[in-house]
Amino acid sequence: MKAIKALLFSAVALSPVIANAGSNWYGLVSVGQSTYDISKGDTDDSITDAGLTLLSSKLDDTDTGMKFQAGYQFSPNFAVEGGYVDLGRANYKVDVVGGNAKLDLHAWGFNVDAVGILPVGAGFSIFGKVGGIFARVDSDISATGANGSASDTSGKNSFKPTFGLGAAYDLNETLSVRIEYERFADLKSEDAGSGDVDLATIGLVAHF
Repeated sequence: MKAIKALLFSAVALSPVIANAGSNWYGLVSVGQSTYDISKGDTDDSITDAGLTLLSSKLDDTDTGMKFQAGYQFSPNFAVEGGYVDLGRANYKVDVVGGNAKLDLHAWGFNVDAVGILPVGAGFSIFGKVGGIFARVDSDISATGANGSASDTSGKNSFKPTFGLGAAYDLNETLSVRIEYERFADLKSEDAGSGDVDLATIGLVAHF
């Protein structure tokens, strides 16, 4: 909530500066919630399948995600945009007989999307988007047992498809509010295989 308030304040403060600019180029800042497609049950099963006795486990598969994007609107119905995406973190903690372990994942990357826009009147529009992301998933794993402790840090790069849906409302000629839902498909990590990450955000668009 604090991030959204700060975003609104910044946009209002900047609007006089951009009021006389053109409307083809735009910038977008958005924040929201990311959700990692990780199954706690499957991860627990992998622990017991390895011959360990599971005492307890905890999965936190949601975090704050954000985007910083730039775009160009070629027509009222089509735009291309891209930039930096931070999908936050997910972590899994487990206690077993004789020790414990923790896995932390952080996905981020640079994306580009083609955006199809349908104005529906009164300043509202809906849109769909499809594209790709050059993503990196960093993983940190640590474990402690009777014979001591160990840790490892690794990263995996991959280019994967993305798609999403959303809606926008024009506050004035230069400033819009946007809500959207996106899926970043099949992102790969060294220690947790691959999975989707979903991102639901609210953002502000400033046309330059």
